[in-house]
Amino acid sequence: MKFEELSEIWNSNDQKLETSIRINRDLVKELGLNKIKSNLFEIKGSAIFEIVVEAFFAVILIGFMVSNYTEIRFFIPAAILFLFTLFSLIIEIVKLSLFLSLDANVSVVESQKKLNSLKYYEMLDINSLYVIIPFFSVPFLIVFAKLFFNVDLYEFDLLKLSLSLIFGGFVVAVILVYFLKKFGTNKKLNESLDFLDELKEE
Repeated sequence: MKFEELSEIWNSNDQKLETSIRINRDLVKELGLNKIKSNLFEIKGSAIFEIVVEAFFAVILIGFMVSNYTEIRFFIPAAILFLFTLFSLIIEIVKLSLFLSLDANVSVVESQKKLNSLKYYEMLDINSLYVIIPFFSVPFLIVFAKLFFNVDLYEFDLLKLSLSLIFGGFVVAVILVYFLKKFGTNKKLNESLDFLDELKEE
């Protein structure tokens, strides 16, 4: 057999080996990303649920603000609630968009960037509870009482009630944030990022 023929066979086998390695790598990547999306499915479910609820709540608040735009004492609490709701809604939309954009066709580095962004917004969402829970409760009660029972809470000792709600809300927020960070999706996000690090190194 001539050297040229041996060279062609060698190159052919080398190309087949490279193709086989690439196919196996792509398969591992696709299966890995499917596993990641399955592992983080609760983020998707939670985001969809919160988007629906918060969009519905935002519509109710808009209607309330339109009906009470001349009464500042009711309009301002409703506007505060609307801003909190809009902030949370935007975060959930971004999280859902990042989750849905995870695809085996993009590079590992790009997938890492998306997962890191998803982790950032997940932590932002959790940490925002330190502000939302304590300061959401007072305007919520004012609007809720007026909207459903036509009760004016300003007729009561609102200052004392507000201070109690803010303090109690902060305690609740600290406990809730602790459990969400310890047992929530943060651990699964870190595991997913570790897997992509290993995949990138191969």
